[in-house]
Amino acid sequence: METDYEKFELMTKAVRAQDSEEEKKRLGERAIEIYRKDVSASVASEDWMVSVLTYYRLLYMETVKTLGDIFEREQDWDRLETLCLRALEVDGLDEDIYCWLIRSQMGKKKYDQAMEWYDNAKKTFYDNLGIRQVTRFDEIYEELLELSSNRRSDMKGLLGSVCEKEKPRESFLCEYSIFREIYRIEARRMKRTGIAEYLILISVKKSGSRQMDSVDASVKAGMQILEQILKSTLRIGDVAAKYSATQYVLLLPTCNYESALLVAERIDKKFRSAAGKRRLLLHFELEALSASGEIG
Repeated sequence: METDYEKFELMTKAVRAQDSEEEKKRLGERAIEIYRKDVSASVASEDWMVSVLTYYRLLYMETVKTLGDIFEREQDWDRLETLCLRALEVDGLDEDIYCWLIRSQMGKKKYDQAMEWYDNAKKTFYDNLGIRQVTRFDEIYEELLELSSNRRSDMKGLLGSVCEKEKPRESFLCEYSIFREIYRIEARRMKRTGIAEYLILISVKKSGSRQMDSVDASVKAGMQILEQILKSTLRIGDVAAKYSATQYVLLLPTCNYESALLVAERIDKKFRSAAGKRRLLLHFELEALSASGEIG
């Protein structure tokens, strides 16, 4: 009797034993074709299966990274892209895979797609691990900027790369690093024009809690509810970003204090309605933009 997991294990060992890159590629590609992600959910939930699944997943990722190194050296960008896209279905939180995927787009001179994958990687790591800055992503971002700056285009090409693909219908939700730069630009504009703008920090809390809540399923659900409310409630020109696992920060251009209060009240009312029986509430802090003050 021959089983696929035994065949997979033997082939990954054969990959490690090879000196020839051609043989590594041939055997490695055959090995990852055998791998079909984890076993069924009913079996995966068994305690004894956890270490088994981890072992075979590690063998798979090790083989993927062997192939990734080879494809990058050979500048085989199409195969590298295909390899990474499949590997992300197995492990969506691997720095190497994201970096190779971004490089595959850079190698094919698809700089806009490379930037999209960079943004996706940053968001994924923050949403899942709470990590706002990944050094390797920042390094590859600098390379991407340098490469993309060498391309020449006309105004039509420029507008095609910077404009939104569809007509905006919701407020602008972005990464916090982008929000911070928008804040600084708006603070300078406010200093020149004198038009009021306000910042709102919204925290999701458990009812009756007097301290920082742990991020459990209830709070996560509250953050998801809040995100949908912000998208539908704020104006198109308003900007929002996730500041922490329990907070969103809003920037309201051309909005005075009274109007900012009305926005907060509207968000609070919708949140209480959407939260239903969940013991959650929102805490609001308002502050006028300052050209000299910095947000962390």
